[in-house]
Amino acid sequence: MNNKLLLFTALFIVFLSCTQKEAKTTDSVSDANLKDKELAEEGITAKDTAFVKSIIQKLKGIEKFAVKEDFELLSSLLEYKGDSINHAKLKSILEKNGKGYYNTYFIEALDIRNGYIRYMPHGAEGVYTLTYWNLDDGAKLIANEAWGCGPVCDSHLSFEKFQNGTYEKLENQTIIPEIKDLPKKLLPDYKPENEPEDEPYEFKYKLPQGGKNIQFCQGNYCIELEWQNGTFKLNEQ
Repeated sequence: MNNKLLLFTALFIVFLSCTQKEAKTTDSVSDANLKDKELAEEGITAKDTAFVKSIIQKLKGIEKFAVKEDFELLSSLLEYKGDSINHAKLKSILEKNGKGYYNTYFIEALDIRNGYIRYMPHGAEGVYTLTYWNLDDGAKLIANEAWGCGPVCDSHLSFEKFQNGTYEKLENQTIIPEIKDLPKKLLPDYKPENEPEDEPYEFKYKLPQGGKNIQFCQGNYCIELEWQNGTFKLNEQ
């Protein structure tokens, strides 16, 4: 395994670990402030900051929510869309600031109309899927599903609300009240703590590219979580 593969595998494991932590509903941040903060942390110079922000500010919908502050993903998105001029300039900025892994992601699917994107890091066994729903109050509910194997495959789900330029992290249980009961609903014989000799359960959330419902699956067996204008309810029919 080469150094780049090790790096991305380690980063993905760290990301999955972070997604398991409980998010506080009061943890909100301004979209504009986030860009400034993350640009500084990425080491982007003041001279190049305006250029990078100008590209980000043109993004809309799922592209905006996916990229957020991930400049390697932004670079990959520009390349995917055939924007060779801006891609080359951003690539140069990232390289100049020590960001050697500028083209990190392979974009497997981008459906702007349905607000859906699926992408993966080059050289790492992980897949990210994002989608969003329009709420009655004009806000957007954004879901991010991260799937990775190391060696057991696992799926992690997180939610944010975007409104008036602000991202607010949400607790999964506020969006899916029955989330802790889903494994048992899917597999009546499910035991939270397997015996060491047992095969581990590999559950997966499937975000919709079309429609609004989420699926919770184990292998080919899935149950459906129905959209309820901001929350999801288990369909037990």
